[in-house]
Amino acid sequence: MHIDKEGMPSCALRSSDGKVVLDTPQLMSGYAHNFPTRNLPRTEISQNIGTITSAMTLREILHAHIPVLTANSTFRDAVDKMDIYQFPGLVIVDIDQKPIAVVTEGDLCRAVDLNSGLMKLSDQPALDFATPNPTCCGVDVEVSDALHQMLANGTTILPVVQEERLVGMVLRVDLMQAMLMDQSSPQMRTESNQGS
Repeated sequence: MHIDKEGMPSCALRSSDGKVVLDTPQLMSGYAHNFPTRNLPRTEISQNIGTITSAMTLREILHAHIPVLTANSTFRDAVDKMDIYQFPGLVIVDIDQKPIAVVTEGDLCRAVDLNSGLMKLSDQPALDFATPNPTCCGVDVEVSDALHQMLANGTTILPVVQEERLVGMVLRVDLMQAMLMDQSSPQMRTESNQGS
């Protein structure tokens, strides 16, 4: 995928009024979770989030093949997996694949700061720095409801479960992107029909 000088991917166009219109088929062909959002105009998520309705569920957008940690994983394991897989947080699961905690990059950075150094933390359990009993959502929860819950709780990642077992996770940006794509879909269909 090509990125232009403004940091816009080739699947995004800026209309004359400054709005970003996404080429959904190109996004859905594998680029959806690599979509650079740093230069896109910020969308305010307010208390009116419920007015942007979407029947899209977490099942449709979750990251299914995710790295996880166990209760025995170390600080080093967490850093390695976050770096390799480029996720800002990881879910710690028990032997039955049930989420028991979430550890984020911020948690690890705070641990380094509080312990005045990185090297002595390397072999400590990642669970020591994690948030226990994480908020989770089921696969059939609507995207807008999940985003509202994440914003209300201040969470970065949201484990997605089915029958209490981890099946994936979503990030806030995944949810915002899905809602924006869903909202722009009718507009894009209308524009493409007018061009024919």
